Amino acid sequence: MSLTFFLFLFGGLCGLAAVVIHIVLLVQGFKTSVGWGLLVLLLGGLGGLIFAFGNWGRRGWAVVYLVAWIGCATLMGVAAYQTAQAAIGAAETTAAGMQEAEAQIEDLSNVENIQLDL
Repeated sequence: MSLTFFLFLFGGLCGLAAVVIHIVLLVQGFKTSVGWGLLVLLLGGLGGLIFAFGNWGRRGWAVVYLVAWIGCATLMGVAAYQTAQAAIGAAETTAAGMQEAEAQIEDLSNVENIQLDL
């Protein structure tokens, strides 16, 4: 398996962890007060971080949540970059092959008299 696969896999796991932590923070926000719950709900990840860092008992969640989002974004970004570079490399190789084939076809079409010795 390739490195890109593992980057996508671990990036997806980090994203899944961030979503699960966000749901936990959303539930805890509504348990604390409706205002905190709406903040987490409406502001998404930023609201979750504000809520988690704003409450002393949830700072560990905030750090894990932040690391999960950063890990997801970084790993997925690097994997997407590698995939794009591989696609560009394949396209360049194909283009070079096509140019070589066109040159060979042109050489064959320029032959006027073909003599066959039988």
